[in-house]
Amino acid sequence: MKLSGNQLFWIMFCFQVHYALMPALQYGKQDAWLICLLSGAGVIAITYLMAKVSQLSPGDNIADLCRKLLGKWAGKLILLLYIVVWFFLTAVTLREWVDYVYLKLLPHTPIPIVVLPMSLLLIYVNLKGGIFAIGRCSQIIGPLYFLIGFAPVLLMFGIMDWTNLLPIYADTGVHQIVKGAVPTLGNTMGGAMMPLMLTAFMQQPQQATKYAVRAMGLSSLWVLIAALISVLVLGSHLAPQLTLPWVVSIRSVSILNFIQNIDAIAVFVYSFSHFIALSASTFVTSYGLAQLIHKKLWKLMVVCVVGLSFLAVVLTSDVGHITNLYRDIIWVRWVLPVNMLGIPLLLWIMGKMKKGALQ
Repeated sequence: MKLSGNQLFWIMFCFQVHYALMPALQYGKQDAWLICLLSGAGVIAITYLMAKVSQLSPGDNIADLCRKLLGKWAGKLILLLYIVVWFFLTAVTLREWVDYVYLKLLPHTPIPIVVLPMSLLLIYVNLKGGIFAIGRCSQIIGPLYFLIGFAPVLLMFGIMDWTNLLPIYADTGVHQIVKGAVPTLGNTMGGAMMPLMLTAFMQQPQQATKYAVRAMGLSSLWVLIAALISVLVLGSHLAPQLTLPWVVSIRSVSILNFIQNIDAIAVFVYSFSHFIALSASTFVTSYGLAQLIHKKLWKLMVVCVVGLSFLAVVLTSDVGHITNLYRDIIWVRWVLPVNMLGIPLLLWIMGKMKKGALQ
């Protein structure tokens, strides 16, 4: 069984991007949409580069590709850099999901009780069906996530205040827009590295670029629309102060006193999409670790990765601490320039040079 292009698309789309709203709104306020436009262009460019790198050697994942291009030890070092990032991505996404459920549904429940069911579910889906089961689930959950992400826009036209977007550009300028685009770009890139590992599992690896770019392009479009709606509904001063302004905007929807509280539906759909994102990041982390240590230990690595993520969530008592540390410092200062740009460019150049030498 192989992963289809459609499944890759929905897996990548399900990666949570609504935290990208925060830097965009904080730096841009009413011009947050300009920041989202700029960061969206960056997301698509980097995703295109990642997908192209994953196709340098059809059938090989990032571990095999690094070994072929850089040698055994340099290849292992590069792979280790990606494994660390994928592990943090798993832990941070799990932390975000726990925070979300804790605040919205289970405010008086101990954190270990909240995170335990999801942890067991991650182990089960990875051991039972692996990436193929995750891909099939994403084909059901992904479209639901799409609907709950975009459909509420149609219900909010009556409560939008278009003067909230004024003045355009005058209060920010180029420097502030670029300054806000960097963390927004970092927060949107969670799923962009998936092709490096998952393209090798596809039926038609040559289609990875098309589906990966479309998925991240749609995610970037969602961030843009969500930023616009948040400002139009909540205003440019209130929206940056909220953790999830998009959810608060949805809560404002009330049609004829009949259609109300649709944010309750969003909570469940967001939880399902978190499940896809967590399952996929657990898979690539575990599979990468097994490539580094021993391929036969892959299932053991799944248990270890989920167990360590569980501990990371439980031991960070300050809500949001691990999220802020990872996204604002580790991701922007290290992951973005090294894992997202530097290493893919190096691999792409070396792959092209090697291919040219063989011809």
